[in-house]
Amino acid sequence: MNGQSQVSFTGSGITMEGSSVYDSTHVEALISISSTAPIGPRDVNVITGSEIPSPLAGGFTVTYPTFYFAEGTCRPGFDPYLCIQNQGGKAAAVTITYMKGDGDTQKQSITIPAHSRSTINPRDKLGTGNDAAPDFSTMVQCTNGQTILAERPMYFNYMGYTSLNWNGGHDVIGATAPSGAYGFAEGTCRPGFDTYFCIQNPGSVQADVGIIYMLGNGQVVNQDVLVKAHSRATVKAKDKLGEGNDSAHDFSSLVGTNNNTEIIVERPMYFDYLGGYNYNWTGGSDVMGSTYASTLFYFAEGTCRPGFDPYICIQNPMSTGAAANVTVAYVTGDGQTAEAHVSVPPHSRVTVNPRDTLGTGDDVAHDFSTAVESSVPVLAERPMYFNYNGYTHLGWNGGHDVMGCSQPKAAFSFAEGTCRPGFDTYFCILNGSNVDEPVSITYMTGDGSTKTQDLTVASMSRTTVRVKDKLGEGNDIAHDFSAVVQCTDPKDMIVVERPMYFKYSGGYNYGWTGGSDVVGY
Repeated sequence: MNGQSQVSFTGSGITMEGSSVYDSTHVEALISISSTAPIGPRDVNVITGSEIPSPLAGGFTVTYPTFYFAEGTCRPGFDPYLCIQNQGGKAAAVTITYMKGDGDTQKQSITIPAHSRSTINPRDKLGTGNDAAPDFSTMVQCTNGQTILAERPMYFNYMGYTSLNWNGGHDVIGATAPSGAYGFAEGTCRPGFDTYFCIQNPGSVQADVGIIYMLGNGQVVNQDVLVKAHSRATVKAKDKLGEGNDSAHDFSSLVGTNNNTEIIVERPMYFDYLGGYNYNWTGGSDVMGSTYASTLFYFAEGTCRPGFDPYICIQNPMSTGAAANVTVAYVTGDGQTAEAHVSVPPHSRVTVNPRDTLGTGDDVAHDFSTAVESSVPVLAERPMYFNYNGYTHLGWNGGHDVMGCSQPKAAFSFAEGTCRPGFDTYFCILNGSNVDEPVSITYMTGDGSTKTQDLTVASMSRTTVRVKDKLGEGNDIAHDFSAVVQCTDPKDMIVVERPMYFKYSGGYNYGWTGGSDVVGY
């Protein structure tokens, strides 16, 4: 194999965008797949000079656009939803498959209008019950080639095992494919925190799953779990690690399979956060596990204003080798920069408090975005706890968490968003380049209309957009939206998150307060 090597694929609908040859046995191809490409396997051909190619049969498979969610429940006190965005020019035919905790599966078929979003309530299909049957994982598939995106917000009054009554909400964007392993930088079994792993097995073979807990005191604990085919399992970390108010009960983790199966893993956490001042902020957060470590992660959102406690959790998943030398670089809302430096030993995690570097202040100088750069591949998360006062001193407390974004892009998509009363939706946009970036936001509302907002994000800075300033407020589907946030020039790069703060009323005027946050897809 050499620099003149050519890569080709069988079947229609595949366009070669470029290729790179690394050595005699490794070539990387960048391809685009048309929405009209037939479903099924594709052979891969690599040709060097005049040699006769030896095709790699079934090198990859074109599938329906699919999103997976490991977590979901219709137990009392939990309200789950599926928000599905259709960016395509015609209606999207979507099939939803629910994989329940009792091993049963149920399907639901819906149609999403072009350039719009729809909200699905799984309870309408699954009902309500306080046992494993209403716990579910989900697979969302578009079956007619349209470009979709799916998120799963969930609101709750978490009672735990001791009637704790912690209310709030969390949200994740679905995973696009199962994987053999997932990493999580954050996790704790301290008092006031309940950490879980929701494990979805969408395959036809039982998954033999191993969980590696990397404790804050340097110890490692292993746990094995069996997950039936087409089903989901829930693991409560305290059942294995116990409870304690020390670093030995903080952990990061790796969750993977031991029998060549592939799974989906999420990590919901419920909490009564006391912070340094006994705040008593209750709520929950959830993240989809990361399938890769990286030497660079970005976070668009972060603030050290009063009423917000941000943290950055950094995991070194390597079992041996050198410690990770990590630089945490902050870019503030007024364009200033600052750094912190930490060392993370193998199979360990470190928690960084941005306030130790940036201090506290009620101004844009204390809003920040972050780049986490490491000497070896790591994982990074940013949990944040808050008492959100908004524009009318609302007093909504809770917390949210996101995995870091490993690669800035020209565009980020979001399926969920609303400007109904009781919800404040924002976009946090990081521009890490040395030039100002023109950015456009396209809102696709629940009534099928679209609106556009243009802005400029200054170089080496972050900008916060409050959506109600553009769309106003109203209690109807015209004020529900999905969105695409993109650079005007497709060669430019940004990072975008969408925090939402809320007082969720549901159908029974619950008054559950909190917030959620996702990095765009």
